Amino acid sequence: MKIVLLALFGLTAGQAAVWYTGQFYSLFFPQTLKVDGTSTNIMVAVALLIGTPFFVFFGSLSNRIGRKPIIMAGCLIAALSFFPLFKALAHYTNPTLEAAPQKSPIVVIANPDECSFQFNPVGTSKFTTSCDIAKSALSKASLNYENVAAPAGTLAQIKAGETVVNTYDGKAADAKAQGAAFDKTLASTLKSAGYPAKADPALINWPMTIVILTILVIVVTMVYDPIAAMLVEMFPARIRYTSMSLPYHIGNGWVRRIPAGDRVRDRRGQGRHLLGLVVSDRDRFDYLRDRHVVREGHAQVECLSRGLILALGLGGPRFVWFRSALSLQFFLRNRVEGVDRCFSARHNFILFWRISSVG
Repeated sequence: MKIVLLALFGLTAGQAAVWYTGQFYSLFFPQTLKVDGTSTNIMVAVALLIGTPFFVFFGSLSNRIGRKPIIMAGCLIAALSFFPLFKALAHYTNPTLEAAPQKSPIVVIANPDECSFQFNPVGTSKFTTSCDIAKSALSKASLNYENVAAPAGTLAQIKAGETVVNTYDGKAADAKAQGAAFDKTLASTLKSAGYPAKADPALINWPMTIVILTILVIVVTMVYDPIAAMLVEMFPARIRYTSMSLPYHIGNGWVRRIPAGDRVRDRRGQGRHLLGLVVSDRDRFDYLRDRHVVREGHAQVECLSRGLILALGLGGPRFVWFRSALSLQFFLRNRVEGVDRCFSARHNFILFWRISSVG
């Protein structure tokens, strides 16, 4: 267990933060900057084509000089470069959005006691105070803001430039109607203040954006590739699949979510959304669903297919942990999303029985 914990906190925790931030969030970050999905996918695809051979390069290099130096170098480069790189990504993809806060700064005027710590990893909590509504709306719009304290008992306000938008009480009887009116007013106010609804394609610097995305992918290859070999080498064959799967799935399933605290904390703090480098799975699902890329029915089919794979034992014993983690994740997520619970009690029994029998 000591080696398992060492693998979790010494290897997979750092790898998960670097991998998901550098490779997965780089796909969604341009979209939060109002870049259209097609352009984003093309730029990321080009970056992946350029960066993927580095998996082979750093794997081969780690065979000669060792795993640790490359992994530590990748983590260090990520720690020093990710914030500047994502800030540069904002500059080269949507300079209008980057410049808007300087011309028309956004201020949230609210009672600090009404501002919650909006950490909602499973999507079940509801934040209904006027302060939470204001900050949540700005966070979803990928906008920075400052805070100004307001007297107790007053509803929060959003000030964009010289225009003030009043929020509402989320617990009011007509909260739904007020919410629709608030969203419409806020959108028109932000547009008038110079905050674009979409990135201007003519202002997107494709070469520099692809260079930045490629650097992010290369940093990922430095950290991710040697870890696969290092985890295998840490444990004897008899317990290898169990021992390496536990830290790997905890690290990649939960530790990678910790940087999301930057984003949710900023809803209570200074709202530096462009510096919060993680979007949660719930945000990604909502983003794709709102744009009709995926629907809940698709999630049902995927959940059911993974359940069948798990129940039938397809893929052999070496994929048991992988199938189990994915199936359990989709089962829990579908409970949260209100999607049909496609796993029966029998499938869950098989899932936990397979986990307990590994190794």
